[in-house]
Amino acid sequence: MTERERFFAVLDGRKPDRTPWYADMCYYFHYLQQTKQVPEFPTLEAHMQAYYDFCRKMGAGVISYASYPYRMVFDGGVEHFDRVEGDTMYSQWKTPVGTLTQTQTYSWNSFSHGITEHYVKTIDDLRVMTYIYEHTHYEPYFDDLRRQRELLGEDGVVMNLPPITVSAVQKLTSRWAGIENMIDFIYDEEEEFNECVERIQASEAPAFDMICDFEEPFVEFCDNLSSEVTGGNLFRQYNMPYYQKINEKLHKAGKKTGIHIDGTLRPCLALLPKCGFDMAEAVTPAPVGDIQPEDLRAEVGEGFVICGAMPGALFSPQYSEEFFDEYLRRIAPIVKPGSGFMLGVADQVPPDGILSRMAKVRAMIDANV
Repeated sequence: MTERERFFAVLDGRKPDRTPWYADMCYYFHYLQQTKQVPEFPTLEAHMQAYYDFCRKMGAGVISYASYPYRMVFDGGVEHFDRVEGDTMYSQWKTPVGTLTQTQTYSWNSFSHGITEHYVKTIDDLRVMTYIYEHTHYEPYFDDLRRQRELLGEDGVVMNLPPITVSAVQKLTSRWAGIENMIDFIYDEEEEFNECVERIQASEAPAFDMICDFEEPFVEFCDNLSSEVTGGNLFRQYNMPYYQKINEKLHKAGKKTGIHIDGTLRPCLALLPKCGFDMAEAVTPAPVGDIQPEDLRAEVGEGFVICGAMPGALFSPQYSEEFFDEYLRRIAPIVKPGSGFMLGVADQVPPDGILSRMAKVRAMIDANV
């Protein structure tokens, strides 16, 4: 079987010949680019081809977050601008009802950006954010995804991606406002906050129509869930009803769905099957997360697919070769074919990742039949 066939075998409740093995190498590949160890690529297609080839060399399947089945067009005077000065990116949304600004600073220690100023800091800013979403329109565009599917072949799955993130609460938490500002809105302006959440989510309905129309059968919600941030109460009040609604729509269109949960797991992981998801992806157990690998199945029950179980930090020098080898021996019986597991790096191989450990995972997978 190919990695793509194994992926859908597990999603369909069938036993693959080997456990699917997926490793998100985007972060590591970005590090190679930033340190000039790989060249700049003239086109998205050239970049994706090089990235897919790199993952093939590592012996891992690819879950590709490359593009969307739509284009976004703004009206009503909405404009977006980015400006880079040194290691800081300044971003701005201009609208007739107000302007939002964000800053991100690049860290050469971690090879990543961190938000140092959020767009949404006041309830007035939330009104502007809502205006932006209500003046964003979606046009079907499948060409890039089909080309990337062709480049990837049978070595993985191209994600059929909704807007990032799907839940308005997750948008605010992880990207637009930060958790502190969002909690202030809920306590101080609950009625208007709830109205804005409903309007933002309603504005994205056309995007899900296009996701249903695109032929790729798996849809990934890139919501970056972490239970210590979102928490059970917020999840049940805001995320769960919306996830249930969208999953029902996608399932009627013949899609399977998964959600990216790459932080702490309790209590959100156990709630995901009740939301209608078929899979949790980037599941990060101990020693990084808060659930032992042996306890993951009991947390979600039978019939629910778990993709992950290999914390990205295990590939870093923080953990010895002996620890890594012992961890592989420990999880081998948990992730055997027919277990409902897909083995995956949770969340990504870091820039200081020891690539020889990738081969060890491949060897374990091939022997674990």
